[in-house]
Amino acid sequence: MTLARKKLIGVLIVVVAATAAAADDAMPYKEIISADAGCREYFWEGIDAIGGGKMKGARDKLDKAVKADADCFLAYLLLSQLEYAEGNDEKSTEYLQRVAAEPPELSALYEEVAVALRADDYEAVASQAKKLVAAYPQTMRAIAALHLLGRAQYYLGRRAEALLALKAAYMYSDLAPGTVPAYGSEAEAEELEEFAGVR
Repeated sequence: MTLARKKLIGVLIVVVAATAAAADDAMPYKEIISADAGCREYFWEGIDAIGGGKMKGARDKLDKAVKADADCFLAYLLLSQLEYAEGNDEKSTEYLQRVAAEPPELSALYEEVAVALRADDYEAVASQAKKLVAAYPQTMRAIAALHLLGRAQYYLGRRAEALLALKAAYMYSDLAPGTVPAYGSEAEAEELEEFAGVR
């Protein structure tokens, strides 16, 4: 195993250990993981195993999660990272392909959210983002849409709704880096992170 791959395991353990503090019962938007409670249970057990440095146990639990719900993309993403860290590039790529697969309608729906955002139409952003999360919860774009939903609710003065969406978006984006879109200024991003308590 190369040094870079060993470092990935270390980063994965730190990120996952921080995320594992969120109990499934308290998680907003848990359908991002899965609507299936059994899948979510295996998923969180896998997270706990990663946090404890037990990679084989993590792989076993995440495998059970995807058997319980074949659409659990966060489990596939973590499995891909585990396989990559172990030097199993082919298996890692296979899992990543599951994560990257999106229905064509999803791109169009996400574009509607982006168009509303560019027009500063926060009511439309909130409406379209809610539709996207409801229709395609187990996708990378749903995490991005959650962030945009939280941002829209924040600017509309709906702080409770904003807080739920932003907390979920940041927590899930820790597991799926790069899913929080880079809209707005750095100061705006910092303001939202501070509001959500992640700064």
